[in-house]
Amino acid sequence: MMNRKQKLLIGLIPALLTFLVYLPSLGNGFVNWDDPTYVLENAYIRSLAPEFFKFAFTSFYFSNWHPLTLISYAFDYALWKDSPFGYHLVNNIFHSLNTGLVFLLTLKVACRTKASAFTSTAAAFIAAMLFGIHPQRVESVAWISERKDVLCAFFFLLSLLAYMRYSASVRKVIWYSLSLVFFILALMSKPMAVTLPVVLLILDFYPLERLSRGIKRAVLEKIPFLALSAASSLVTILAQRSEGALMAVEKYPLWMRAVSSLKAAGFYIFKAVYPAGLAPYYPLSGRAELFDLSFFAAATLIAALAVTSIIVLKKTRAFLAAWLFFIVTLLPVIGIVQVGSQAAADRYTYIPLIGPFMLAGALLAMTLERARQKKPALSAAAFIVVISIFIILAGMTVRQTSFWKDSISLWDRQIEVYPGKVPHAYNLRGLAYDEQKRHLEAIADFDMAVALNPGYAYAYNNRGNARKAAGEFGKAIEDYLKAASLAPNLAEPYLNLSVAYSETGEMELAFEAQRMARERGWR
Repeated sequence: MMNRKQKLLIGLIPALLTFLVYLPSLGNGFVNWDDPTYVLENAYIRSLAPEFFKFAFTSFYFSNWHPLTLISYAFDYALWKDSPFGYHLVNNIFHSLNTGLVFLLTLKVACRTKASAFTSTAAAFIAAMLFGIHPQRVESVAWISERKDVLCAFFFLLSLLAYMRYSASVRKVIWYSLSLVFFILALMSKPMAVTLPVVLLILDFYPLERLSRGIKRAVLEKIPFLALSAASSLVTILAQRSEGALMAVEKYPLWMRAVSSLKAAGFYIFKAVYPAGLAPYYPLSGRAELFDLSFFAAATLIAALAVTSIIVLKKTRAFLAAWLFFIVTLLPVIGIVQVGSQAAADRYTYIPLIGPFMLAGALLAMTLERARQKKPALSAAAFIVVISIFIILAGMTVRQTSFWKDSISLWDRQIEVYPGKVPHAYNLRGLAYDEQKRHLEAIADFDMAVALNPGYAYAYNNRGNARKAAGEFGKAIEDYLKAASLAPNLAEPYLNLSVAYSETGEMELAFEAQRMARERGWR
């Protein structure tokens, strides 16, 4: 048996390899999707004064309550200011640490079974590598705004590891308390951690097998965790409602949400196996597209996994536990409570896929063990296959990271995968072009955005800015007026109108537009 030091040294290998795979992301910049709100235009993180900490803990920011995430950005700003390198470095470090924690968690689970030392270590190593270098992780790591993912997972995994120690330790109070504290820190990073109490019950089911001693006791000891989950869920709903992020049931009925949720679950599993065609944004299907081939494929896949889990249950609980982990941790973002207009997002799988990756690691490790016990040639071939999988995934991850290099690269990728489907992709790429003074290209993108969504007030306003910069004042004024009519409570079109009228010498109209902007909150 390996001692603790040897385990840690082996666990460092996938963590370091993961860090190396993500090295190219350190050269990436900010993107114009949420990064301005979280960092570039976030005045709150400019100071580490007591007032900032009060704000972080007592306010909703960007439809969320995640004080620890905001605090991490504040420390980043103190160190790096507006240099993206440092923010990417911190994301990369946390993801690499999480990879090491996945190794330790898988090893602890494997050691509770009858697996050999080789199989246990190989399972942990493979699971950690799959987690660390899989292309679906790129969005959570290479996007500065998703600091909350890597931070939440860090404390989520520490809480699970502390609970594993609690289940096997005589110093139970200490490890139980640590598990609870880490859970609180995970919730303060991202509310997606609310499912952790159920995950602890899954661990009780397998591999700890504590439920045989009594389900009532297992549930009772989770009451503090469940209470925190309930409180966090309530706060999250209030935060999302405060900025209108929750989609109304009338706009997207429950039956449509259920169908989309099933499709999303199947989609995530498929992309885990075949991670090609990943995009920053997966648009929701319309009513006519709901029951297409992807729905039936997803339903078949989910049913097959459920049946397989039941069939092999007498032989092993591992299969059922892995897929319960996946489904349970995915529930907050599966789409029943619809936030925004995306059908799915790669970042949503950051924690959920840990369970399936652990299962895949165990299956591949057992295959390697059997090959090792037979012929040397077969063993070598099996090792080559596993290493080839790692190399392919690493290559795909490096390529996926390049799409997050800057705003234009990001939206080029979105439009390549979903051409003519996502208006805000054209709008945001247009903004990036406009920032580079490529006004004609910007205008073309804004044209596409309003063609796809004629009610898109921001696209009209942004096209007005591009037209004004190109000297087309008459057309710019038309766009500002259109934006103002579509979003009458928005100050920005009136402010831009005021500037445009001033430059054309229409001072009375300029003063009137300025007055309208002030009435709508501009100062």
